[in-house]
Amino acid sequence: MVRLLFFMLFSVGLFAQECGISIDNALDFKGEEITVCGVVTQVSIPNSFGDPTYLNFGGYFPNHKFTAVLWGRNKHNFKDDLKVYSGKKVTVTGVIQEYAGLGQIVLVYPDQIKLVE
Repeated sequence: MVRLLFFMLFSVGLFAQECGISIDNALDFKGEEITVCGVVTQVSIPNSFGDPTYLNFGGYFPNHKFTAVLWGRNKHNFKDDLKVYSGKKVTVTGVIQEYAGLGQIVLVYPDQIKLVE
């Protein structure tokens, strides 16, 4: 029983370390490079200036809590369509910026986003 309890606590600790900061607390780290963890609830590719792809976390636009944005000028760095992350738990690493009162990270390189399994 003690071994099972130790394993469970150790596993939760590893998961928390891998996950980084919650989307709810991301804006507290504005200007810092951190890893944010959450479920991508929406991948949006609007036909708008800059050719963006938005990965929204914590709800659908405009009621989301956090965004990772990939601008068109950086899309050549990504082999995979970002729609593969829809509904998946991921970590996103980068400098926290504030846009419209919400936290966001700009994606430039594919190693900034990783699936959490």
